[in-house]
Amino acid sequence: MLTIGTTMVLGACSTQPMAGTTPQASLVATSPSPSAAACRLPVVVSDVDGTNTRPAFLSLSTGSIEFVTGGEGGIYDAPLGRWVVADRRGLAPNGLTYAYVDGDTTMSRVHLVDLLTGTDRVITSGGPWAIVGLRSDDLYLMKLVYGPPSPAFGSVSTPQGLWMMPLTGGAPRRLTSDHRSWSAVGTSAAWGSEFNAADPQPYGGDGGFAPNQIVRLDLATADVATWLYRPGFGAFVIGLYQSDIPFVAAQNGSVQELWALSSANPTEPLWSGAWGELGPSGPMVADSGIVWLSGFIPEPPYSPAIFRWTDTTGFQMVARFKDLRITVAGPCS
Repeated sequence: MLTIGTTMVLGACSTQPMAGTTPQASLVATSPSPSAAACRLPVVVSDVDGTNTRPAFLSLSTGSIEFVTGGEGGIYDAPLGRWVVADRRGLAPNGLTYAYVDGDTTMSRVHLVDLLTGTDRVITSGGPWAIVGLRSDDLYLMKLVYGPPSPAFGSVSTPQGLWMMPLTGGAPRRLTSDHRSWSAVGTSAAWGSEFNAADPQPYGGDGGFAPNQIVRLDLATADVATWLYRPGFGAFVIGLYQSDIPFVAAQNGSVQELWALSSANPTEPLWSGAWGELGPSGPMVADSGIVWLSGFIPEPPYSPAIFRWTDTTGFQMVARFKDLRITVAGPCS
């Protein structure tokens, strides 16, 4: 089972010193653990508005940031030791291939790239498609339908089921006929979110209500089951731990939470805090028994942070900055 706790530990600090800053009451000032201190963590750094994005490595022993000269890419491919311009959901577990989609709101092409040879081939088209997850033998896709554009929200897409495509060839095969938003695939299950209309006070506004329920699709039996229902909250899968345990971020504008679904319908989150409090969230990267998470307050002084979680230590804040954005892009190198 996973350890439930809210203690965070303040470790290495910023390239911009924060002398005189008093840690929040929920933080304990100390040094990071030896394993964390030895880490050279891949991160993506940008300005607070999300522009000027650059890949870099963060030294947790010194808090210094080393930018990658001439580098680009949104994720770090640890098996190959290189940066890749891709979404992590499209990267194969062995790090040797990745999938991506290009196109528009009427159709798209799904590409598979061999990172050893650089070969880029289109394996299917149509859709439009969104990448859900790439495994060693198959690719999981979500089909989309786009509505007419509006001045307020642009072209809003509606999911049209989860599909699976064998990498050995053939057309995508429909697995579900639903409007759930599928966001992750592990070794035995796919994970998605949906809106449960029984919610007496759903979270949302003019753009619609946020999904409040996380579901699990068993890839062997096709059975779908609810694993988390948070009435009054919006809930989203931000990543998988040990291939099949989803981490879920939930919030309602007053409270924010982080859940780990090692079993169905847990009663307590791993972490919770007031809205606007600096805490762990996505993007996240799981590395064996360690989960690295990002944190960011979307108002001055912004205070981005990096968190480390294990089942034995709980959450540790291992680095904190200000006046920029910094998110996890890969496991320790």
